[in-house]
Amino acid sequence: MSKPKKSKEKSDQKAKSTMKGNKNLILAVGVIVIVAIIAVVAYILLVPGTGGTSAISGTGTGAAAVIGDSVSVYYTGTFTNGTVFDSNVNSTPLTFTVGSHQLIPGFENAVIGMKAGQTRTVNIPVDQAYGPYNPDNIYVFNRTGSLATMNLTIGGMLTYSDPSTGMISAVKVLNFTEDTVTVDANSPLAGEPLTFTIRMASVNKIAG
Repeated sequence: MSKPKKSKEKSDQKAKSTMKGNKNLILAVGVIVIVAIIAVVAYILLVPGTGGTSAISGTGTGAAAVIGDSVSVYYTGTFTNGTVFDSNVNSTPLTFTVGSHQLIPGFENAVIGMKAGQTRTVNIPVDQAYGPYNPDNIYVFNRTGSLATMNLTIGGMLTYSDPSTGMISAVKVLNFTEDTVTVDANSPLAGEPLTFTIRMASVNKIAG
């Protein structure tokens, strides 16, 4: 998703709950720091392979990944029409601990059993990906504080930092006036069935 979040980087479910639980906090612009960003944060949170996981291809080397292992993977995410929306191939591999909930469970489930050098493709339905688009995640804020002077663009992104949790989340600008700004806190991938091809780069066994 660029970061799973690592959600940069790129966590969407956390972002949605934070928007609801901290709406009043966000309105206090003096407490929330809002920064305009140009591109959508690419979330790499994946989902259970039960949506359609291919057999693992390649013989691989070393031990197979299990819960508790630290793994590094290369991935390419595509929409159903084949358009690539995110990939770290030829870049830095994504590293995470299987079962740590750093990513949506399905991605972690998909890598279980894979060895270094092996590849697997998983088809992910909407309910196992970023979920359906939720209209309740649309918010209207008063343009006070830094929002009053910020240069906004429809379709652009804003990030906000909650000082009580330290969590950074991203929202999309849907509309704005001199007095208000309307934002969408849904994941950019909400409502989309997705396909991920995952190649295992390494499996690091963590001592118990």
